[in-house]
Amino acid sequence: MRRFLAVCFALFSLVGSPANFAADKPTLEYLFPAGAGIGTTNEITFFGKFDPWPPKFWSDSDQILIEPSTNKGKATLRITTNATPAAHLIRLYNESGASDPAIFVIGNQAELVRQKTEPLTLAPSQFPATINGRLEKRGDAHSYVLPIKAGQWLDAKLDSYILMGKLDAVLRLLDDRGHELAMNHDWATLDPRLIWRSPADQTVTLQAFGFIYPASSEIQLYGGEGAIYRLHLDLSSDQPRDWNGFTSRANHSATNAIPLDPGATIPSLISNAGEEDFYLLQAKKDDWYEITTRAASLGSSLDPWLAIRDESGKQLARDDDTGYSRDPRLEWKAPADGKFFAVVGSVTHQTGPDFRYSISAKKLAPDFEAKISANAFEFSPGTTNSLKFNFKPLRGFTNEVTASLDPLPEGITCEPKTIPLKEGEVELSVNVSSNAPATNGPFRILIKSPGTNSPRAVRFYFTTRSENNGVPGGYTTLLVEKTENLWLTIKPKPTEPEKKN
Repeated sequence: MRRFLAVCFALFSLVGSPANFAADKPTLEYLFPAGAGIGTTNEITFFGKFDPWPPKFWSDSDQILIEPSTNKGKATLRITTNATPAAHLIRLYNESGASDPAIFVIGNQAELVRQKTEPLTLAPSQFPATINGRLEKRGDAHSYVLPIKAGQWLDAKLDSYILMGKLDAVLRLLDDRGHELAMNHDWATLDPRLIWRSPADQTVTLQAFGFIYPASSEIQLYGGEGAIYRLHLDLSSDQPRDWNGFTSRANHSATNAIPLDPGATIPSLISNAGEEDFYLLQAKKDDWYEITTRAASLGSSLDPWLAIRDESGKQLARDDDTGYSRDPRLEWKAPADGKFFAVVGSVTHQTGPDFRYSISAKKLAPDFEAKISANAFEFSPGTTNSLKFNFKPLRGFTNEVTASLDPLPEGITCEPKTIPLKEGEVELSVNVSSNAPATNGPFRILIKSPGTNSPRAVRFYFTTRSENNGVPGGYTTLLVEKTENLWLTIKPKPTEPEKKN
């Protein structure tokens, strides 16, 4: 990684000139398409502000290659043949600074691109399919005509929210007479997923449309630059894999508790009102355990609670919601050696065949977390600057640690700093010499323990949650939720005015 970042700095260094020094740093709002398949060459559109065109391009993967077009906002993006399917980050930058990153996904097959509103018919041989779409204007909806056999399962999943899009999408399935067969608005996030089994051979139409996110006072279908999506379609004789294994278990008391070993994940189902499911933990005194229940993140109707009880039935810990999610999570320190029980129930006391959940456990070690509130920084020659991040020891972490920058471009110094073992702000002093050359590139803030070869990096988190007059905003779940690749711009040294004789 260190060598990769150092090479990035060498490749992305810029030498300034008075002509373009005054340009504002670019902004990048959206990409379209938001993904492409391995080994493909694609035209990509950037939405944002970037004067003059073109800016420079950066990706966190060397498997994504971008060449600008002469048309403003357009570029050719190529995915190498040896690429691995994954979500990545792309930035734009110039001598004045860098944009925030946008998410781009490398898929495992060739993908379709769609902006037109005319119905698109897909042949059976095209499944599974991924379609990159954008609703261009208000009122737009995309329709997909799908042939389906009796007993086949249709699994349609749309991503927009988790790409940082502005589309609160809906999927709606119609028969050939226009009658609604199924609809989904929200699944694990604001993004929909529609799972439906056909009772007969027929042709159905899947509609994709949505509303603006965050919500506004206008009630109308949204279209525009941010109405991007990736639609994943599959037809199969089997139900989706992630639906398998969810069944009601006979573990409704401590006597019938199912062992929950660290590292294990158990799928289950709340099928009766008032039901409590018990899981046995064999714990050791002062050991830390993380118990996690997933339901909302599985698209389940269950709003679960999670508790830890001892053998006498005394409740030692309980959680309903964690952070941004309805799914509960407990970090728990065992008070003694012995048997304890993780217990799951329904907050609403509602039950049914789609009240699925899974529970998992793992042991936790002393650790720390380090977060920073910005992902890009611009410094000028001849200045001293501060980089601040928050440090928090966890579960009795006592190792001595130091923070440093990696790599350090030419003309920049930053002395490593020992971090106090308490929660709080840490400040690094970054000195830029007066003759430091203009440069752009990724860097990391590394936290190391003496004598170890495995430093950890401070992370910037893209996930946020906000509220404006009661209207939720921000993104609580994303395909890329954090990065340790921060960005550093050293601006060109201002040119000195000519002296008059």
